[in-house]
Amino acid sequence: MTWFGWQTHRRQLGKTDGFTSIELLAALVSSLLIIFVGFPAFEFLTDNGEAHLLEQPSLANHLDYARSEAIRRKLTVTVCPSKDNRNCQNQGNWQDGWIIFTDNEGLPRHVSVGDKMLHNQKGVSAVQPLIAHVDVVQYREDGSIRLD
Repeated sequence: MTWFGWQTHRRQLGKTDGFTSIELLAALVSSLLIIFVGFPAFEFLTDNGEAHLLEQPSLANHLDYARSEAIRRKLTVTVCPSKDNRNCQNQGNWQDGWIIFTDNEGLPRHVSVGDKMLHNQKGVSAVQPLIAHVDVVQYREDGSIRLD
């Protein structure tokens, strides 16, 4: 049978070109599965990733957020302990709270005029005190870390 003859034979059997309902249903289920699994992970990378920080105010989540913002914004992002939620303190007492800001001037312990405040976290109640010998954590635009 030639190609043209086969096509004629197929139309005679009642078959047409296109997808079957089973194929469409499988494609729809696969697409929905990918959307429902992938969308929550993508939401953290968008601008409203800060909402996640309000739900779980742990220092580890905030450090992850600061690193992702440094990479996304291609800027240095600084995290430092702060009592007043505006300025860094040098005691290393993270339990009083901390701030996250873009550091355009390169002064890691000082929020300058050109810097943008990304998040400020008030003090958290922890079972053990959050005291460290690190006063400042900076993430460079490539995601690498600088500790002071």
